[in-house]
Amino acid sequence: MSVEDPYLDHALSVLTTDLCLQIGGSILFACRVTTQSDAVHTGQESIATWMCENARLFTLIKTHDSTLVFSHTNEVLYHASPLAQLNHECPIDTAVLCQFTVDTMENGDREPRLLAFDILSPSPTSPELRGARLRALAVYLPIPLCCIQWVGLRMHLSSEFVRRLPHEVSGVVVLGQDPLVFSKIESC
Repeated sequence: MSVEDPYLDHALSVLTTDLCLQIGGSILFACRVTTQSDAVHTGQESIATWMCENARLFTLIKTHDSTLVFSHTNEVLYHASPLAQLNHECPIDTAVLCQFTVDTMENGDREPRLLAFDILSPSPTSPELRGARLRALAVYLPIPLCCIQWVGLRMHLSSEFVRRLPHEVSGVVVLGQDPLVFSKIESC
């Protein structure tokens, strides 16, 4: 990455150890995470969640030997730090899409957080099916760093709810068939 990004640097220092390799042709990561300018279905019945202010997207990937962390910002694959390791019993090839943020706790302390909100798979499935699979995989997430982020019907993601979160929110994204393509971010 040619431009300095202190927020990305902070995330990488928490989530990763050594550089693994540059991603070239992997099917799973061939597409960058993109935001559609024209959302196909962004109504109240769509599946949505929030995007954190300054969020950087990462995917935790379980391999035979360890956990890898893919940075969607700089498209580099790293070895996960001990804090970011998926449980050793996690199914091989599990790929959990997350966003990195920093939570402000009630006592004023700031803690890094990795919010898991989707899973990646080679074939597109509905956000509802991916959500059910993600919730089933929650037992393998590296707690306390990582937790499941709320994902549900857009009508239930109120401004009041978002204001109570321990981090700044830039808006709402609608999830669709392809987990790497989000619908337009809208304000809460």
